[in-house]
Amino acid sequence: MNRSIRLATIAAFGALLLTACSTSYPQGPAGRVVEKDRDTRKVGSTTITKRYLTTEADDGTRTKFRVSSTDYGRCYRGSTYPRCLQRTDRD
Repeated sequence: MNRSIRLATIAAFGALLLTACSTSYPQGPAGRVVEKDRDTRKVGSTTITKRYLTTEADDGTRTKFRVSSTDYGRCYRGSTYPRCLQRTDRD
């Protein structure tokens, strides 16, 4: 019984970690990725990194918006957003 409680606790903790790490942000506007930016801050012993993409629409309008680390890694400068989110070769 003690073992099953321990396994249940570990499973619950693992699920909590996965939920905390899968941050999603509203999808930004479609366009060509023209800039990638990271803002990294150290708070105590924790490092917090915010990642941003800037897209340019056909009319020249640029929009900067926050993205997850996965989206940041999949979209490179010159790629078309949000199509670049479908990339799997950079996972």
